[in-house]
Amino acid sequence: MPDNSNKPLIISVVDDEPRIHDVVKTTLTNANITEKIDDFFDPTSFLESLAENKIEPDLLILDVHFENTGLSGVDIIPFIRETHPYLPIILLTGMEGEIIEQAQDYECTYYIPKPIEPQQLIRMIRYYLGLGEKCGKRLETIQASFSEYDELISILEEEIDSEKTNQPAQIEQTIAKDINTNKSTERILEILQSVIKQYKMLPSFTKDLTNILERDFPTGKRVIDAIITIDKVGSMPGHNVHKVQGVDNAYSLRLSHKIRLYFYQPEKQNYRRLLRIDTLHDTKVMDKWLKNNRHSYAK
Repeated sequence: MPDNSNKPLIISVVDDEPRIHDVVKTTLTNANITEKIDDFFDPTSFLESLAENKIEPDLLILDVHFENTGLSGVDIIPFIRETHPYLPIILLTGMEGEIIEQAQDYECTYYIPKPIEPQQLIRMIRYYLGLGEKCGKRLETIQASFSEYDELISILEEEIDSEKTNQPAQIEQTIAKDINTNKSTERILEILQSVIKQYKMLPSFTKDLTNILERDFPTGKRVIDAIITIDKVGSMPGHNVHKVQGVDNAYSLRLSHKIRLYFYQPEKQNYRRLLRIDTLHDTKVMDKWLKNNRHSYAK
């Protein structure tokens, strides 16, 4: 990801209101934030230009609601992320709610409420650009590690397929069981614990993560991304941290509508303990577990 901190940016603005384009262009040009602004008035034309390499923005300012297009700004984020995973996206919206929560499930995606105030726009863009820069560099750095994980799993799958071909049918159940206790998962957990510095994975958390990696590896990768992120920068842009009610110093970090990481962090202490992963958004079960097992993690 290029360093955008000391040079004017190429910015794409996708909004169906000409007034918004005028405000953004005037504000950011006068502040010397941009050297070029590409204007689009519907999401489809932006996606087409991006796919045809007609534009290569450093930052995207994207409206959420468009009239008579059949697409919202949030709808096109997955298509953008296929080719531009680290492009900072700032959503403009006059209302919050579920649609904003959906957008915040994506890395390097933020929002600014309408109506737009010029000085607020400048402050927020500079702040979000800093977060986006860290986000992109972090994800690029850990991508190499995940390629090793993928290779380990591919090798393991080849070995298992070979064994199943050469072994009698009666031991297939044993081989299938081996998939769920493979050394690749152990290797992933070992690497993760060696990488993170501020957090310690407790056995309950390791068990949850192991189950996820063996059942749904893409989700497991997402959880690991989050752990590395919060360990490095202390928080995750676009993700909410909530205090668990009735349990001192226990918190949940939302990764998506369902996935939550639970961790323990005593007041005025630097150490943190990763406690559980909830992939079902089962708050009652997690709250009960946290209360019943406090003696095991709050030492």
